[in-house]
Amino acid sequence: MASPDSIRWHDIRAVSLDAAGTLIKPHPSVGHVYAEVAADWGLGRWEPALLEARFRSAWGVRGDFDFSRTSWIQLVDQIWSGLVSEAVPEAFFEVLWTRFTEARVWRVYPDVLPCLSGLRRQGWPIAVVSNWDERLHEVFANLGLTRQVDFLLPSVETPAPKPDPRIFGLAARRLGVEPGELLHVGDSDSKDFRGIREAGGQGILLRRGKPLGPPLVLESLADLPALLGDH
Repeated sequence: MASPDSIRWHDIRAVSLDAAGTLIKPHPSVGHVYAEVAADWGLGRWEPALLEARFRSAWGVRGDFDFSRTSWIQLVDQIWSGLVSEAVPEAFFEVLWTRFTEARVWRVYPDVLPCLSGLRRQGWPIAVVSNWDERLHEVFANLGLTRQVDFLLPSVETPAPKPDPRIFGLAARRLGVEPGELLHVGDSDSKDFRGIREAGGQGILLRRGKPLGPPLVLESLADLPALLGDH
């Protein structure tokens, strides 16, 4: 359960949630999906663990990644550089791009639907605010999650990705509240917790299955409706 310290509970009028790592996760992994598409495409059979490691390495040094289609093309090229003799074909990228919109490559965390349905019953306005491209809309539609929230706000439709405070300000305006009245929950200290705090809002860090500690933390999204209802 989250610590109540420093949250202005009575100011909160709306809730926003991160997507990847908070509501959904790749299944079985990014590396598995890359390996499956590569095998189907004739780029060889690769160990998912190898491709997962290369994805994580490329992601870790991605630099100024704006979640545009161009940024994703560059990242995919980096992952495959040295594994194949030539740049991956554009058609291969298109298959990957589309595959990651499909419900089969994502899993919704078990505590998500109890959280969203509970918040809905309590009447909270809800937005998903995520560093993502335009495919976020299709992913959530295919997973049946779109109807559970008021709107989705992928960063590619905003001035800049999180932790830029403008993305949270835009979300607050669309929810009809001030930034200080918005509670944001996500799994990234730097992108979610510090970002919403810089925007003047309230933040809780999700630490599902991890040791709890500062800053304000939540073990399970299923606890969120009761936590808000208590205040």
